[in-house]
Amino acid sequence: MRKPSIINLISAADLFTVANALLGFTAIICVVKNKIDFAIMLILLAILADGVDGFVARRFSKKWEIGDYLDIMADTISFCVAPAVLIFALYYNGFKIFVIVSCLIFVVSGVLRLARFCYLTEKPEAFPKMLGKVQSTFPSHLPESKMFMGLPAPGAALVILLFSALKMHPVIITVFMIILSFLMISDITYPKTRGKTGLLSGGIILITIASMFFSFHTEIILPITLIFALFYVFFSPLTLKLGKNR
Repeated sequence: MRKPSIINLISAADLFTVANALLGFTAIICVVKNKIDFAIMLILLAILADGVDGFVARRFSKKWEIGDYLDIMADTISFCVAPAVLIFALYYNGFKIFVIVSCLIFVVSGVLRLARFCYLTEKPEAFPKMLGKVQSTFPSHLPESKMFMGLPAPGAALVILLFSALKMHPVIITVFMIILSFLMISDITYPKTRGKTGLLSGGIILITIASMFFSFHTEIILPITLIFALFYVFFSPLTLKLGKNR
């Protein structure tokens, strides 16, 4: 039996996943070179690539089995390691232990969350069972395919990036890193951003990148993007619950 070539295992959607990983790694290089704004923009581009990856896979139904594994590896680089390296580089000198601990917690939580995502992708029937004692909060009016268990890693990374771009106080950022870490590994269900919501989210991120690149009204656009991101993090689970109770 002929062994499958690695090229034959890669679909069009997986190319965007690889781009995601490359953007995340390049962002880390930018952090090392003290190009912080470029690092932030590259991770934002990685978030877009992650979204396009899913869209292409659904649109053409040609995401091979290797795609799920590529996803978690790319997301680990771009949304767990890269943001943590960014925060470490920016704030280590002033808040050594606190920054190290919060970055470690963020990376570990992100990796655990992505590993659980991969497990649930392979065994979707385990989704309701994993909610355990909080089964009553499971939004039964929606199929599992339209929900995430735990805050998605790109969402957590987005909040951290925006805080950094807005030059928030290090204590605020590191505290939020810990909060976001626990949300990632929680049993809270989050809606997937698809369709019109996905287009809106992608458009907002594109505008944010353009604003930073051209230094155009960042004092207005960055806070607005942060408000959207925080709404998703803290209020979108409530929309699922309200929809269930209707």
